Amino acid sequence: MRRFRTPVYPFCSSHPVSATSVASTARPWRMFPAKATSSFPWIIHTIRPSSSTPTAGLSPLGIQPEDFPGGIPTPLYARVADAIFVVNALNNRTILAQIPGLEHSSSRVQPCRGLQTRKVGIFGHSFGTAAQVMINDTRFVAGANMDGALWGSVATLGVASPFLLMAKQDDFRANVTGWMSFWNASTGYKRDILFNGTLHTSFTDMPALVDGTPLGSLVSPSFRAQFGSINGLRMLNIETAYIRAFLAFG
Repeated sequence: MRRFRTPVYPFCSSHPVSATSVASTARPWRMFPAKATSSFPWIIHTIRPSSSTPTAGLSPLGIQPEDFPGGIPTPLYARVADAIFVVNALNNRTILAQIPGLEHSSSRVQPCRGLQTRKVGIFGHSFGTAAQVMINDTRFVAGANMDGALWGSVATLGVASPFLLMAKQDDFRANVTGWMSFWNASTGYKRDILFNGTLHTSFTDMPALVDGTPLGSLVSPSFRAQFGSINGLRMLNIETAYIRAFLAFG
């Protein structure tokens, strides 16, 4: 965990939590939306997948593939286990003591009770972890999938809680793996949004880096084209606005 000395406001009851997960192990690939969504009023925890196999660092968790209904592919299992592990850790006083603002109580007011982990939101890009973890752990009560196919049992079981599907241009329910069956089986609030001028990589940090920093002058047009035609800063603003509004609703 990378620690920043930015305090959580301590005079509170509890802070709502949302988690975000990515398909690859490159966490910086998806940091901008997490930062833009934090403190509105959620505490955002980014999850870097520990491995694509369940044998690397996951066996101590006591979570096994057979614990998941219907069975799920090994890479997805690893990411679901990671998400559950993170929420469990946020109930640990030793972990909470590392978060500025939660490390001690005040003699003048009631101490902050910590983080609200009974109801957690989750959003992620590409691999579909947000949907699967919601049926494996009921603490995850709202989820959003940013242009990712849906794998595992959730693709046919659906979810009963609010869920948001965000798609690149020309990605409709009928042509994205798992989306149509998931949509038909899901009984909770659900919305799907298609973003014009986007590609799968438009949901990463790179377009905002290219269009919002001097980096843009250093890349070729062909490199920039890999991230769609939509302006990167506009894309960041749009997806952040939708995530904020959705989490507030959920």
